[in-house]
Amino acid sequence: MHSSYIRQLDGLRFIAVLMVVLAHWVQPIMDSTALKQVPLAFGVKLFFVLSGYLITDILLKQRERLAMGNISIKQVLARFYARRSLRIFPLYYAAVAVAVISGLQYSEELLPWLLTYSTNIYMGIHETYLGEYTHFWSLAVEEQFYLVWPWFILLLPSAWLKYFIPASIVLSLGFRTYALYEINYFTMAYSTPAALSMLAIGGYLAWLRLNAPKVFGWLGKGVKWIVLLSVFIVLHYISYYAGWYWYFNIGSGTLFSFGCAMLIAACSGDKLGGQAGRLLKSDLAVHLGKLSYGIYVLHLFIPVLWLWICDTLGFDRPGSWINIPVNFILTY
Repeated sequence: MHSSYIRQLDGLRFIAVLMVVLAHWVQPIMDSTALKQVPLAFGVKLFFVLSGYLITDILLKQRERLAMGNISIKQVLARFYARRSLRIFPLYYAAVAVAVISGLQYSEELLPWLLTYSTNIYMGIHETYLGEYTHFWSLAVEEQFYLVWPWFILLLPSAWLKYFIPASIVLSLGFRTYALYEINYFTMAYSTPAALSMLAIGGYLAWLRLNAPKVFGWLGKGVKWIVLLSVFIVLHYISYYAGWYWYFNIGSGTLFSFGCAMLIAACSGDKLGGQAGRLLKSDLAVHLGKLSYGIYVLHLFIPVLWLWICDTLGFDRPGSWINIPVNFILTY
């Protein structure tokens, strides 16, 4: 295993995908309004912060190789896009192909958008969810981020990056605010300019790790991430019941993203201690974290597959709570 591999970051991937799966499988069948408001869907935001951190870290290291003349910009970009494509495309397009051939709802209308990783744009234009394809919005955001972000990180002068990445966070939050009030909720929630704030928070963390290690170390030291995420939970519920429209839709997720950045810093070098650290380094968490992309891609299709199996074999459809462990097993 490469010496830079960090087990706890794979553990964080497991936490992120578990949050999303619970949000989509468990929360809809709950009766409690308070439990329905637990922000489990924010697992996607954890994915974004972690992705922004890891991708920017890779690109910053490649900048150093470029500066030394060990590699050309064409080689860096070619390798970057080849690796992303080999990791992401096969399962994604296989899942799309099976879903479309099976005649899943929205398939014919969405096919061009699915093939071009642009379902998030479709959602913003038509102000609608997409059934079992809805979660592909975040994959579209990631791909659009990959297309643009490397060019800035690799080509901007080093002195500019210190300001470019924080400016990206601020501009993204400004766009989210504008979209919330002047465009529509779907653009605010699912467009790439709106999601950039979370990705850039992770990116700035990577910049700090390389250029301001003392600040990076301070962010990850102690229980700062626990304090911030605890404050986030309290304010999230207050904003829901008090009707703080901007904070509930934008501020809450932003505070969560900063808390995630602190948690990632704490996990740097597998240094997070206590029960949380042991959980994230456990074999099960790491194993499922490595499978998180596949779990995420498939998890909304699996319940449909399970009900189809029941109908095809002539079984009575089981109750909602019985479906959940079956869906976990089939997804795995």
